[in-house]
Amino acid sequence: MSINSDTSVAVFWDIENCPPPRGMSGTAVEKRLRENLCEYGPIRQVYAYAELHQFPANLRMELQRSGVHLIDTPKGKHEKDVADHMIITDMFLFALENDAPQKMVLISGDIDYAYTLARLRQRLYEVILIIPPVGAPPILKEQADIILEWTVVMGRKKVDGSGAVDWIDTPALKFETLRNALEELKTQGQVAPTLQELEEYLNSRYPAWRKSSGGLDSVAAYVREAELDNWVTTKTSGSLVRVRLVTGEEDSDEVPDVAEDRFAPLVQVLKDAEERGILEPELAYLGVQLRSLMNNPLEKLQVSQLKDYVEEAESAGVITIRRDGLQNYVSLVGKRKKPARKTLAREKKEILDLLERSLDSIAEDELRPTARAVIGRMRELNPDWDLYKSCYGSIPNLLKAAQEKRGIVVEASPPGYLVFPKSGKFPYVDSSDKDYDPFTEEQWAALREFLESHPDIVARGRYGLAKRLKREQVPGISDLKIGMISHLVQLAINKGWLTYQWNKVSVSPIILQ
Repeated sequence: MSINSDTSVAVFWDIENCPPPRGMSGTAVEKRLRENLCEYGPIRQVYAYAELHQFPANLRMELQRSGVHLIDTPKGKHEKDVADHMIITDMFLFALENDAPQKMVLISGDIDYAYTLARLRQRLYEVILIIPPVGAPPILKEQADIILEWTVVMGRKKVDGSGAVDWIDTPALKFETLRNALEELKTQGQVAPTLQELEEYLNSRYPAWRKSSGGLDSVAAYVREAELDNWVTTKTSGSLVRVRLVTGEEDSDEVPDVAEDRFAPLVQVLKDAEERGILEPELAYLGVQLRSLMNNPLEKLQVSQLKDYVEEAESAGVITIRRDGLQNYVSLVGKRKKPARKTLAREKKEILDLLERSLDSIAEDELRPTARAVIGRMRELNPDWDLYKSCYGSIPNLLKAAQEKRGIVVEASPPGYLVFPKSGKFPYVDSSDKDYDPFTEEQWAALREFLESHPDIVARGRYGLAKRLKREQVPGISDLKIGMISHLVQLAINKGWLTYQWNKVSVSPIILQ
């Protein structure tokens, strides 16, 4: 195919789905992409999306210096598809800014892109799809004009005709392989294999795992991550660790078998509530916790309202509902019941106490007390800060309660609010004031020296980098208040020394020149 001078090629690369082959430099990866795609037209830009901290610093540097635009996709506690959403948004923005015919290359095998590709083709954009060696569904492939395989593009080949490949470097593929192995073992009667049995099965059934995972310790590490994500459980007996898929069948002495997968999310939420001392949470509490556990719970559970799902669980004998006026209190079958209202009132008080401590802490640091900053400080002081959602439902409700019960001062400051303690306003550094530069030449030089010696540093926002500078005891800077250091970071962003994207601060290429 000859190059069409009227069109260009934009590449959108989901790195976690199609990672660079192990041992290949970032420069070589970019070269392989360019060599395989140049026949379709001049490459305008290559956008690569991933949680960048998961990849080696030298690989990131090589990709960036080869012209690949790296976009960080940090995930929250319950966020799973951040990269997908960002890629889809950027593909549509490209289409909005560039009339057809243009060519778009998607490097991924994720089914979530199928609809996006179909709509782009309907608008006469040519879609080139580069897929991983395994896992790309047919419906995704059907939406592409041209299909290439990532292993071929990168110069890698399949090991044999069974579909096994010589690498499984992406966390997504490893978790998928781990789940498949546990499901296959379950059909063979091994509902809860030991860690050793699981490792042996992975090595025999999926040879690629052995070459990329590093043995038992790596399997154990992935099992621990899966347990944190609540889709496996582990039990230790002596020196043996047994692994089991979460299907709603665990602890069958407490939860009837009829529950199965259908009520597993509800059971999980109720067990989490028990650990917090809430034996009978309200229905509203369950709704908030289910939404934090899974996206669109009502749609996935195929009910129109939460009450229907809970009553279905009651009919199945999984839970009991205590109805008290307009309130419904839910508990697992067989659990001792006690009113949860006192517990809820105590938690509300503890959250307001935490809010006041957070304001005192922010005042000490001379930070601008935005509602976002206050909530962030609450998260730092207490990992269970999210409990405010179940108690108050939203940040505005929390602030309103704090005004009424604690005399907290809330001041509108579009697009949000400033929050002050009952004692009134306190001095803080306003980082939005671009003309305020109280820093000496020595302090600026110290900052530049630190950035030059830490070119791969990536911090969570201005505040995150400010904490790092204080912790590293940078001369002339670490003695300043956190609020003042945050302002220094903002001015460095304005100077172009630092880049700020998706709440991540990193060193700008300007510093490295």
